[in-house]
This record gives sequence, structure tokens and C-alpha cells, in this order.
Amino acid sequence: MNKISTKLQLLVSIIVLCLQVNMFSGIYAQTKTTSDLWGEKGELWDSRGRLSDFSYAGYGGGYAEKPVFSNIINVLDQGVVANDGLSDILAIDVIIKSAPDNSIIYFPAGRYVIDDWLKIERSNVVLRGAGDGADGTVFYMPNSATDINGEFNGLYATGDKGHIIEFFGRYSSKVTKITEEALRSDKVIVVEDASKLKQGDIIEINADGNNPVNGELWYEYFNNQTQDYPEPHSSWLSADGGNMFHTIEKIEGNLITLREPLRLRLKPSWEMFVYQRNSALQNVGMEDIRIEVIEKEHAEHLTEPGYNPIGFNSCYNFWCKNLTIVNADNPIFLKYSAYGEIDDIVIEGRDGHHGFTYAYSSSNVISNININTSIPYTHAITFIHKSNGNVLRNVKGASTISLDFHRNAPFSNLICDVRTDWNHRSTGTNTAGPYAGARNVYWGLYGESTALYWGDINNIIRNHWGMYQSTIVSALNTGELFTEEREWYEHVPNLAEKDLYEIQQKYHTEFIHESVFNSNEYGNRADWKERDNSRWKVIDIAGNNRYALFAKDLPPVSTGKLSEYSVIDIPEGNTYEVEARVKRYVTSEIENESDVAIITAFSNDDNYIFGRLSADSSKSGIYRVLNGNVTKLAGTGSTLSTNGYVTLKLVIDSGNVVFTLDDNEIAKANNVLNISFGKAGVGSSRNGIVLLKFLENGDVLSLNESTINSFKIYPNPIENEFVISLQNFTNATITIFNMNGQLLYKTIANKTSIKIAAKGVFSQGVYIVKVSNLEGQSYFKKMIIN
Repeated sequence: MNKISTKLQLLVSIIVLCLQVNMFSGIYAQTKTTSDLWGEKGELWDSRGRLSDFSYAGYGGGYAEKPVFSNIINVLDQGVVANDGLSDILAIDVIIKSAPDNSIIYFPAGRYVIDDWLKIERSNVVLRGAGDGADGTVFYMPNSATDINGEFNGLYATGDKGHIIEFFGRYSSKVTKITEEALRSDKVIVVEDASKLKQGDIIEINADGNNPVNGELWYEYFNNQTQDYPEPHSSWLSADGGNMFHTIEKIEGNLITLREPLRLRLKPSWEMFVYQRNSALQNVGMEDIRIEVIEKEHAEHLTEPGYNPIGFNSCYNFWCKNLTIVNADNPIFLKYSAYGEIDDIVIEGRDGHHGFTYAYSSSNVISNININTSIPYTHAITFIHKSNGNVLRNVKGASTISLDFHRNAPFSNLICDVRTDWNHRSTGTNTAGPYAGARNVYWGLYGESTALYWGDINNIIRNHWGMYQSTIVSALNTGELFTEEREWYEHVPNLAEKDLYEIQQKYHTEFIHESVFNSNEYGNRADWKERDNSRWKVIDIAGNNRYALFAKDLPPVSTGKLSEYSVIDIPEGNTYEVEARVKRYVTSEIENESDVAIITAFSNDDNYIFGRLSADSSKSGIYRVLNGNVTKLAGTGSTLSTNGYVTLKLVIDSGNVVFTLDDNEIAKANNVLNISFGKAGVGSSRNGIVLLKFLENGDVLSLNESTINSFKIYPNPIENEFVISLQNFTNATITIFNMNGQLLYKTIANKTSIKIAAKGVFSQGVYIVKVSNLEGQSYFKKMIIN
């Protein structure tokens, strides 16, 4: 009989994170060039912590090239006449509507009159000029939104409506409901029915459950710290929405893996839904154009008539590049849009109201902005209406740039590399909640930053927003402050990397983080099937790399399935087992819920067997997940102990499942029918941090009894030297690893035995010897060096 024993050495930790704050001397602070939240190359970054992953903002999720359209339509060949002072709207509108997909609508140098609405309601078309200088392509806008509409609308003044040129898509349609809780920074959601979705779909996650202001979801936008914010609230204000845009990377049953980490915890009780972006516009934009609004003084605040040149409404994968905009009230407004890139924009002429606005939008990047007006815009940059995951970078101006958070819970946005004077000027009505939501980041800003507030510094509840887990990493004009759940104000006047967006992208594409997985000698992470790969990483534990389930406080799955697991292929046999070394240490508030599970017969998320050892004995035992239904096959009174190692083993032998603790049987299920062979691994239902040691491609101490004697090591234990005797091998590859999985020795043997020196080469300890043949079979033995 073949017996396959896959031994995964692991630890289970119940950890209460304790933030250690170093009190730097003044000299050190002045010379400091990196943040304690990042390090030099992201080695200090906790991707599930206060610094969100902003790298997926921008076209195609930040890592894609924009398309190159080869079909170019010259408007002068289609009836448009430049430089005649007459309206060009009707002719341009006809050209846009009749153009084939993937077309450039080209405007040669000259002056074109845009005196009415130009609403673009189709995808795959880009307006391109011959340059944004005065002698290039000029769109002249003589009329405001009020002029065109015939009457004033207050939303024209704020830029929410009244965009002269508007790329206008339609809203999303509701597809399915989220049925299980997910943590912030997770990448997997569980839905009621994924059949109408597919890989590559852009989706929107929104709440639609009449969630009240000052309810659980509303507090979540503020890291659960606004319970004392005073009432009343505006009648239009709601905790519903969220406007979190994501791209589907993979679908397995009703498990959907997202490309981008979640920026908010999701709970089914909040009535969270997945919406499909099937009617939004994509691949639209403007390039190399100058927009000149008629020259008039900036009207009084909130009476602006709406000289609003550009709006993107319900668009994704869109862009503006190399534009100059003159004399505008609200130059560029993003609404219900995602994955946009607004780059190389100059604002000139008089001042205005909102320069650039992110509203109900996520994962957009505005870069290389020059607000070249002698009088500041009231709000140069505005984040409002639950906008999240957006990036502002590389900004300068001729006057002070106001970085405006305008209420209704804009959360997890990044402002970095602002290069001239700026301030925190933020307004909006008090009845729309605090200025900003949680985890907004200010990184590498010019000059010295004050604490995050606007207005009366003493009105903490209404005017401050730093306490919502906000972050400043810059030179400071306030005291340093380091907390885990509230402010992080870090004084780094000589910050070397001022563009966090850029270095986060480099972290994913250039830096090596998970060294255990970067060599086939130690294993390939692609061989491990993780339920949610954002919950796993390689971390340094006491100088040793460990593959770790590092997400804490896992939400239990309502059906009783494991909250998280990582499994790998093992050799098939009639009898097989999974063995794990387990330790539980430290304490936490919910330590009585912690557990570790070892898994076998895994075919998919709905079918596997696991043995669980929990701090709660009623939850320990053998369980089977069959077609999504969970059954407890056998219980046990054993519990997960504290501060001592134990050995768990789950054995399947001819339909019997045996669970042992330190070689003592604690649970057994007999005559379990229709057990399918499958992957094996480890996991947890709640609160455990699982740390693994392993070897090549998951063959973690895999043994096959019929070939266990195919090679011998003697003497063993070893003093000075040892011999490896190869009985049935030719051209065998011999590799030796320490117990951390580190490769120490490798050779190819062309004879039946090989002598290897131990003294001075290997230190005292236990090692794993692996012998591989030309057919790809591998065999393992332990050896001990005295």
C-alpha cells in the first residue's frame, strides 16, 4: 500500500499588534529619508494596514498601456471650418456619432467654437488636437451652462453638472448580492450567483440597503470613529453607495477574486451588491487641445454660472493628456468613473471654484498638474462623495493649492508630491458629515504640513479629520504623532521617494519581496492554491522567512466552511496523511475563537475534509464540506493549547478519517463515503496566523513507503562526514536544505554512492536530503548533524 505523508510545519499565532514608536532625535529626524510605514523598498509596508495599495489606479488598473487608434478622421475633411467664428458643434457632433470604433477625431491647428453642449455617449473615440499652445488647436467656449440651459442651476456652480464637453455613460446594473463578510484589503468576495459575471468584467460594489447615517456602515467609512459627530444630517445624505470599482481576475463557483484589494469591510447585513458596468463608456478622452473660456471675472462663491469645460460621467479606462484650460469655473470633473488618467494639464487665466474633482469615483490618477493662476482656486483639488482609491501626484501652482476634502466620506485617497505652497482648505456643509473619511494619505508634500483640520482648531469633532486613521509623511509644522487606529504624523523633511503611487507600482513589478518563492529550489507560490492570496505573504519571523496567513480576525463563513486556506497537490495513494506542527502563543481578546485546520481531499471551495483544533473544544473535530454543505463527522474534547508545540495529523485510510494530536487519536470518522483524492494544506476559520515552512513546489517532506529505501544516509546522526547510497538512481540530483527551506548544498551524482563532508560545512541541527531522478520523482530523508 502506498502511504503519502505530507508534513507542513507551521505555527498558529494569536497576535495583538503593538505599534512600536521610535522617539527620534532632532538630528535623526532631519536626516531621515524613509518612512517607518514603508522603508526603502516597501519592506516595512503592511498592505493590510493604514497605507492602502494605490498602485491599481489609472488606465487598465495602473499597469496597462492605452490603445493606439489608427483610424484618424480629420474634421476639416468632414465639413468643419476652423477660424470662421461660427459654431462648430453640429458638425463635430455628427462626426463623433458616425465615426467607426477606435477612431481619433483630429482637429488641426486652428480655432473651433464650442458654444453648446457636446455630449459624447459612445466608447472608443478620442478628440485630438495639434497642441495646447495658443497657436495649436483651440476650443473656444463663449457660453456657460446657464447660458446654454437658459436658467441657473446651483450644481453648475459646483461643477456637479453643466459640463460643456461631457463623456456621458450610463449607470451600472445590479447583478448579484454579496453573501459573506470580507475584510478591508481582501481580494475575494462571495456572491449569491456569479453566473452573469466573467473574468475581466469591471464591476462596482455598492450598498443598497437604506443604511442610515450614523449607522454601522457609515461609521465604517471613518474607521468607526464618528459616533460623536453631531446631528442633524442633510436629507440627501446616506451611508449607501460606496462606489468601489474593481476588475474581476478570477471566478470559481461563487468566489470572485478581484484585481484590486477592497478598501472597505463588506458585510451582507449592509445589503452590498455587485453592479456591472455594461453601459459605461471606455477608451474615450482628449489630447493636445487648448480650451479657452470667454474672459469674465470669477463670479461670487456658489453663483458661478458654469463655465465647466470637461466632465466624465460613468466612464472607465479614459484619459486627458496635454491640455491647457483657460478661465474655467470647474475645469475637469470626474463622476461615477474609474481607471482614468488625467495627465499634463495646465490651468491658466482667472481663478475658479473647483479645479479638479473626484466625485463618486475610484482608482483615477491626476498627474503633472500646473494650476498657473495668480489667484488661487477656491478648491484646487476636491475629493467628495465616497470617492476612494484615487491618486493626485506631481502638482504645482503659481498660487496656493487647496487640497479639499468636501465631505460625504471620501476615503483611502492619496495626495503625493505636491511641489508648491498648499493648504488644507476644505468646506462643504457640516450636515454632510466630517470633511474626510478614513485612511487618506498625504505623502511627500512641499513645505511643512500642519495637522489635518480646517477652521477652528479647537473644534475637534467638526473640523479635524486626522483621527480617522489619516496619514502624513512629510515635513511637519506640528508634533509627530504615531497611533495604530488614528493619526500618523511622521516628520520626514528629506523624504527620498515623494511619489508613493510610483514606488508602490515598483514594489509590485521590480522589487523582490517573497524570496521563498523566487527559486524553484524553495517552491513556487503558483503551486499553492489560496482562497484569498491577499491574506498570505512571506514574512520574516525571527530572521526566518515564513509563508504566512497574516490576515487577522478572519470573519467566519456563515456556512461553516473555512475562512481561509492554502492547499497544494500531493502524490496520490490509497492512504495518505497531512501532518502539522502547531504552536499558539500570546493572547488576544478573541483568543477563545482561534483555531488551525489541516485539510485534505480538497477539490474546490465546496468539497474538502478538514480537521480543526480550536481554543473552543466544541469546534474541534473532523468536518466535511460536500457540495458546499458542512457536516461535523466527529467531535473531540481537545483544544488548541498555549505556548507549546503539538503535532496534528489527519489520515485518510480506506474511507476512515483519523485526527490525532501528538500521535494520540482524538477523533475518528468511519466509513466516510465517496472521498475524492485532492489537494492538502492548512487553514483557519478565525483569528489564527498560520506560518509555514516548506520545500520545493509543495513536496513538503513527501514520503512514499514503497520507495523510502531508494537511498540511504549513513551514519545518521552524523559527526564528520556521511555517505548517500543510491540504489536505483542514475544521474541523481542531491539537494540538502535546512529546516527553514534554505538550500545549502546541491550536486549531481553519477555513481551509486557519494561521500560528503559535514564538519565545517553544516552546523549542528536537522536537515532534509532530497534525491531526484531523471523522471522527476523526488524522495526525502531527514539527517541529523551532531
